[in-house]
Amino acid sequence: MLEVLVESKSTMATKLVAGRCRLPETSVRRHLQDLHAHGVIDLLDYGPELWEVSQWTTERWWSAS
Repeated sequence: MLEVLVESKSTMATKLVAGRCRLPETSVRRHLQDLHAHGVIDLLDYGPELWEVSQWTTERWWSAS
């Protein structure tokens, strides 16, 4: 899920992330919420939930890969 968000370089709705990962939306939502709790991604809106990679992750992702 994180890789899908990083590669998109834009905000994505939970449903779209689930579709790209080929996983149930409920499972994806839970994982996205966990990533958000750890500051890895940001939640921008609740209806629909829109996610994007946090600045912290962006800075570290490219230096790690």
